[in-house]
Amino acid sequence: MVIGGVQDERDRPDTVALAYLRQAASAGVPLVGLCTGVFALIQAGVMKERRCCVGWYHHRDLVQRFPTIQPVADRLFVDDGDRLTCAGGAAAADLAAYLVERHLGKAWAMKSLNIMLLDEGRKGTHPQPQPVVFGKIEDRLVRRAIAVLEQHLGEAISMEALAERVGTSRRNLERRFRETLGVGPQKFARDLRLRYGVWLLHYTGKSITEIGERCGFADTAHFSRHFRTAFSMTPSEMRKRAGEPGSDRVDPFFLHVESRPGL
Repeated sequence: MVIGGVQDERDRPDTVALAYLRQAASAGVPLVGLCTGVFALIQAGVMKERRCCVGWYHHRDLVQRFPTIQPVADRLFVDDGDRLTCAGGAAAADLAAYLVERHLGKAWAMKSLNIMLLDEGRKGTHPQPQPVVFGKIEDRLVRRAIAVLEQHLGEAISMEALAERVGTSRRNLERRFRETLGVGPQKFARDLRLRYGVWLLHYTGKSITEIGERCGFADTAHFSRHFRTAFSMTPSEMRKRAGEPGSDRVDPFFLHVESRPGL
């Protein structure tokens, strides 16, 4: 298992470590890369023609440093046989539970999770929470609500459920959102999921149908209709533009949220 941390151009595993990884791979030993540990696996040359997972924060760095590798940053972990890679953070617990269940059974996996005070393990395909960068939002209730929405980008959470999660009424939640952001929580939530769709169009090879489903829309037509209203182009047009030579991809921090001007 290779455990990563902060990664930059100066972070180069020594030749002994890389040689060890290559030797382990040749012997058929399963290799696990946590967080930026996948960088070391790639540098060791043991990830050729393999799928790998990386956290959204390191996605751009990985693509720039290793242009022949196509990582995914829209899920928690990837099992590619004897190569397992994980986005890191809390997802490491999900991967651990997955491995315990695979080798020892569901009961042992649940016991392991309970020891860590976790209710259940998330599947590898569970979407990574995408970055929401807060601007000057002083209303703590609105900030908490946005944090909940960030955790539910893949589903259309009801406003009643959202209000209950943050300990208020739907009416008060709507009022606070409008005072702070100038829009109601339902529209804000939909726009956030649409912006997540933009990110998926730029950084994954998923079909538009899959992206619409991942963003919590009922069907492709529903997703495309709202997408065009929000961005003045269809998802297909957005993807085509993103693939043109010299085009700039969206910044990982583009899900930026600020208070309404003047507040």
